[in-house]
Amino acid sequence: MKEKYYPSLGETVRSDVLDNGLTVFTVPREGFSKVFAFYAVNYGGMDVRWKKGGRECSSPEGTAHFLEHKMFDMEEGSADLMLAANGAQANAFTSGDMTAYLFECTDRFEENLDILLNFVNTPFFTPQSVEKEMGIISQEIGMCEDDPYWRAGHSLVESMFGAHALKNRTVGTKESISHITDRVLTDCHSTFYVPSNMILCVVGDVDHDAVTEAALRHTPRQRAEKAERWTGDAGVPFAMKETVSKMEISRPVFSIGFRADLPPGEPFLECGILGDTASAAVLGPSSELYGEMYADGIINGSFDFSFEMHEGAAYFEARGESDRPRETAERILEGMDRIKKNGIDPSIFSVIKKADMGGRIKELGSFEMTAWNICDLAFRGEDYLEFSSVYKDLTAEGAAGLLLDSVREENMVLSVVEPV
Repeated sequence: MKEKYYPSLGETVRSDVLDNGLTVFTVPREGFSKVFAFYAVNYGGMDVRWKKGGRECSSPEGTAHFLEHKMFDMEEGSADLMLAANGAQANAFTSGDMTAYLFECTDRFEENLDILLNFVNTPFFTPQSVEKEMGIISQEIGMCEDDPYWRAGHSLVESMFGAHALKNRTVGTKESISHITDRVLTDCHSTFYVPSNMILCVVGDVDHDAVTEAALRHTPRQRAEKAERWTGDAGVPFAMKETVSKMEISRPVFSIGFRADLPPGEPFLECGILGDTASAAVLGPSSELYGEMYADGIINGSFDFSFEMHEGAAYFEARGESDRPRETAERILEGMDRIKKNGIDPSIFSVIKKADMGGRIKELGSFEMTAWNICDLAFRGEDYLEFSSVYKDLTAEGAAGLLLDSVREENMVLSVVEPV
């Protein structure tokens, strides 16, 4: 067992890498009655193509999400109901590059951990249960497609990353999931749900050795070969610079994206923090540009922004409701012209940097977000809790440089959903 203390955060993390490749983290929270377990797979909606044993393979779009739904089925019943009977609140999610199964409880933690490890590592699929689930997931796909923000955001990504795996819908399409069978699910489980491609993280007042022993009981002894991910090329020309669709809504919804061409091999944590603080500096509520656009009625309280990073792909996004989405895009480009001339005010950037770091420290109070962030960065070979040291080296000049390299008209895509 390794133990690492982070003095600036007052946090300790214990870790082990088992012989089969599974990584186990525990984050002690002494005196807390609640315990949170997070079992993650380095596999998500982006992973529809891969290579294993020299052979190229593929699966229908939406398979990772479908598999997440079906993993709760066990021969002896529903794992969800078993956990609930033990007083645990269970959940699961699939993102573009991760699938995770989780629960929190205040009692019978060891029993609940055994259930979690058992059902995630023991696939049980039948043609009848897969067929039944297809209807449920079709409804979920319909709900996504009826959301104007989801539609604007997905059209943006499709146009910006047409040759990259990021364009794949995590939920899939009604047509793509019709090709998912129990055999497809079994094959994908045996490919990706291998210990060397998974992490178990537990946050709470628990014994690290007991968690490790439970993991050893429920995972294969032998180390299995990991699949080689296919991500595609994020640098090809855009499919479209502007997309427009129609929906029964009262006001246009827009998503404006700027592709960030980051050098290969850049540290994920460092780039993510730089992108977050840079976007806040130019688009945040305290920025000059935000105040001007709001005062002119171009944007309203729905306006939001983010910096998104995935393997081999990154972009800035601004979204919201506006009767003048194209003018919003023009004003953002004008704001970048000012940064090009004047840079970012170091005093303002210092405030943004402190606020961003404060938000991450506050987030450590969430057991779920602590486990999620630790696993997400560990899959990328990085240590999330080193984030405090990253902020020390952040500068306004570095943020301005990232913005000027990325927020340009030739890197922009505009996606609009208009009222019918």
